[in-house]
Amino acid sequence: MEVVKRICDSVAVMHDGRITEVGTVPELLARPDSELARGVFRLGPPPDLPGATVVDVTVTGDDAFISDLARAYDLDVHILAGAVETVAGERVGRVRIALPGSPEANEAPLRHLRETGHTVRVPA
Repeated sequence: MEVVKRICDSVAVMHDGRITEVGTVPELLARPDSELARGVFRLGPPPDLPGATVVDVTVTGDDAFISDLARAYDLDVHILAGAVETVAGERVGRVRIALPGSPEANEAPLRHLRETGHTVRVPA
């Protein structure tokens, strides 16, 4: 993966002898369903946090989404895991956060993240 991140601008991912993904490295790393991204940004299994909503956020560019979210919704945003790197001159990564309350109680903050261009996934 280090070689891919350092010298490649495009990549094709193969699985069982078949091409499963093709694109630029930053493009694939920004996709939440990308096998390449899962290999580069390993967040591990989500923790069981009763009373909290655990969220995986895909990060692109110079992003201040955590402070923006905390200010906009007066939330304590807990960073659980994350990795952000510069690949082909672009910042990409994934960050796992926890928001207090249920997913239903966090509907507005989750919508805000999506509306500001973030890919958001609540892990199972």
